[in-house]
Amino acid sequence: GTNYEQDGRAVVKDKQPRTGTSTHNGVPNAFKDGPDAANAFRFAYPGESGQRNNLTGPGYFGVDMSLAKQWSLGGERIVRFAWDVFNVTNSVRFDAGTISPDLLYASTLGNFSQTMTKPRVMQFSLRVNY
Repeated sequence: GTNYEQDGRAVVKDKQPRTGTSTHNGVPNAFKDGPDAANAFRFAYPGESGQRNNLTGPGYFGVDMSLAKQWSLGGERIVRFAWDVFNVTNSVRFDAGTISPDLLYASTLGNFSQTMTKPRVMQFSLRVNY
């Protein structure tokens, strides 16, 4: 990019900051050092495009389970009861696409604003075939 009116991406100075979800002032952050990770970056120079894809976000993790039992009532009549649980472990994974990327406000650098996962949800079902 040679457009001097647009900012490039940040550039890592020396060593890439440690990543991994941590909490600082009650807000989840993508860096182990929280807002102090801003010291590891510098602004891109005018006309410099900066670095791309140098940080990775947390991966997705989810376990869903189902338990079912069916009874035959004679003939072709069947009763089926099921219990489904989504996100059994109630794991929270934050969305890397919602990380605050602004170096101007170092206190919010790396803050997450949304999750990829939903909280644990359970559902029950009863089905009668005749």
